[in-house]
Amino acid sequence: MRKKPSLSRIVTVGFLLALGLLGFLSTRTMVQASSPEYTLREVMEIHAEDAREPLFMGTMHGITFKNTVSLEDIGCSDKVVSATPEMVANSTFNFVPEYLPSGFEQANQYASECSNELVALARVYEGNTGRFEVVRGKGHALVSFDQEGRMKTIYIGSEPAILIITLPGPGTPKTERDEDRRSWRLIAADDLGTIEIRSAGLHLSEGLKIMRGLLGR
Repeated sequence: MRKKPSLSRIVTVGFLLALGLLGFLSTRTMVQASSPEYTLREVMEIHAEDAREPLFMGTMHGITFKNTVSLEDIGCSDKVVSATPEMVANSTFNFVPEYLPSGFEQANQYASECSNELVALARVYEGNTGRFEVVRGKGHALVSFDQEGRMKTIYIGSEPAILIITLPGPGTPKTERDEDRRSWRLIAADDLGTIEIRSAGLHLSEGLKIMRGLLGR
């Protein structure tokens, strides 16, 4: 005949199960606590504090950031108008990314010319995770939209470029590293002018591959 478990054994097993449950809850709590997210109120405070800081005005890695970009800055002595597809195709200013992330396709294109010379070209790419733009501009001046504290140096090969991280939104993990963000701007200069990638859903590592190909580095 099978013996009934003693009261002391029942108490012991119950105690061990309780310890196991507490350990599981403790571990789960620690995991959740290790990756807190920004609340709407915190995001509003961050944006308000950022807005109080002056915009960066100056030169960084060969690019001058200004209040406005003049026609003189882009070498234009006439008015800027939309460029034709034929002009884009035949211009040395034209570009085709050597690397395009899987799942992304070109969705749109914008181009401007001055005196029959291309001065700006932007291509928009869309995919399952979001979209990004590649913008090439003549000259080495850009309108400043950001504070110096959010402008960081990042290297493309051996040459410096500028990484601007977009401020976090509600639900963004507080532990998220800059390189894991999917909302950012990457800016570099070459002999023709500036190249900028603006991301809303593309991993930064992918953006660096695209920029490296555009710069031939």
